[in-house]
Amino acid sequence: MPYSYKFRIKEQNEGTTELDLAIAALDYIIVAGDFSARVGRKDQTPSKVLGNFGLGQGCETGDRLVNYALMNQLTVSNTLSAQAKPPIIWYSSNGTTKSKVEYVLILQQWRSSVQDSRSYKEAATGLKSGSDHKLIVAKIFLCLAVHRKNKAKHRIESSKLLDEN
Repeated sequence: MPYSYKFRIKEQNEGTTELDLAIAALDYIIVAGDFSARVGRKDQTPSKVLGNFGLGQGCETGDRLVNYALMNQLTVSNTLSAQAKPPIIWYSSNGTTKSKVEYVLILQQWRSSVQDSRSYKEAATGLKSGSDHKLIVAKIFLCLAVHRKNKAKHRIESSKLLDEN
């Protein structure tokens, strides 16, 4: 069965709903994957969803991803910092259309903890699968406080130590 664009949008919408239910109670959220979406540049969205280093123009699926990130206070971390090398991008089968479709989404309150976020070619990962998917890696520096449980203090009942005889 051919994998059509409309089918993919429907599948993403259902997956998004399941994702909402699964992460409602978590504190730190990372969503990474090939979203088949182009989010564009920051000047197209007036929020903290995108950084200053987006690539190209957005598309319908990209708008849906940006709206999802906006509703859930997420940031597209791949757009937060400039990369020394050009970002790995997807090329269409005709070789003329190119775009960046792999993204890492994190909570906006943790956006300063992302040091780097990028995707790697097959050669860099050692995988020779022939797939158009790339490995996505995000370097995140977290300083989390350790919450230790208070141990109950066991008091010695000194009254039992007294010898009544």
